[in-house]
Amino acid sequence: PATACLFAQCFLDAGLPAGVLNVVFGDPDEVSRTLVLSPITRLVTLTGSIGVGKHLTRLAAETMKPVLMELGGHAPVLVDEGVDAEEVARLATNWKFRMAGQFCSAPSRFLVHESVYENFVDSLAAKARALKVGDGFADGVQMGPLANNRRLGAMADFVHDAVARGARV
Repeated sequence: PATACLFAQCFLDAGLPAGVLNVVFGDPDEVSRTLVLSPITRLVTLTGSIGVGKHLTRLAAETMKPVLMELGGHAPVLVDEGVDAEEVARLATNWKFRMAGQFCSAPSRFLVHESVYENFVDSLAAKARALKVGDGFADGVQMGPLANNRRLGAMADFVHDAVARGARV
């Protein structure tokens, strides 16, 4: 919540009139219903999960409000011939494992030109193996914990799927 409050404060400090941008706290379902069903609201937009997007879309449908959703993003990385595959692997590792990969623009797949494939895969694997995982607030830790227990099940599903497709863990 502090980040949202600071973000709103920046707008106020820049001269946005009070009341134009508001940070609302409360029960998510109650807040969603109140805002989406309000006659003042003319468009419902969300960047977030598919589940929340479906919920808000159903609410918006009750009053025929348009929706604009960016849900469950996929962020492919294109690795073309002629690139420095080791540098791309370094950057990709930083982005893939930031916040334990739990943000919408985390790379979800890599499309790699055959001429740099082996070098890229070897570099990416080496960099992933070298990541220091632990307490996200500890010095030197590069990847902290999952956001919540629900994510643990999702991660287990990803691992099972990868193994079923031939990955070695």
